[in-house]
Amino acid sequence: FSSDSATVVTQPFRIVWNSMPRSLRMLPVAIDALVYIATADEIDKMKHADPPEQRDLFEKFWEKRDPTPLTAYNEAMAEYYSRVDYAIATFGTVRQQNGVKTDRGKTYILLGPPASVDRLLPPGAPPREVWTYPNLGKKFVFSDESRVGDYKLVSTGNLK
Repeated sequence: FSSDSATVVTQPFRIVWNSMPRSLRMLPVAIDALVYIATADEIDKMKHADPPEQRDLFEKFWEKRDPTPLTAYNEAMAEYYSRVDYAIATFGTVRQQNGVKTDRGKTYILLGPPASVDRLLPPGAPPREVWTYPNLGKKFVFSDESRVGDYKLVSTGNLK
């Protein structure tokens, strides 16, 4: 065993993101979910690019929004797609199975969880939900006129 000889072993390694949002694992779903924060042109370019370019355009989109660009983890992207996953699972309806495309889903994705949700079930009137965001001084009222869980945003207002 001589001190001049050294063995160099090269091993590939992979970083695993165990808690990666499900919607981020499928690029077409992830691109579709950008509808609230990307321009129609940006989404169109991503959708019509070949797979390697599509991935590159998607990554560049999120690089511009990364609050900590010197790290591998993009907190903004992770939070956005965690909200997308929640919207998919929680706000789908009989008419619109993709909860991202509902009014409550859009609100949740853009603003996060409300501080409170008041569910109102008045006799003879459609069910309503009132979401409050004290940090924004706002409230959002959703009504299920069809009474099948299809809540639509009917008003927004300032908290008093």
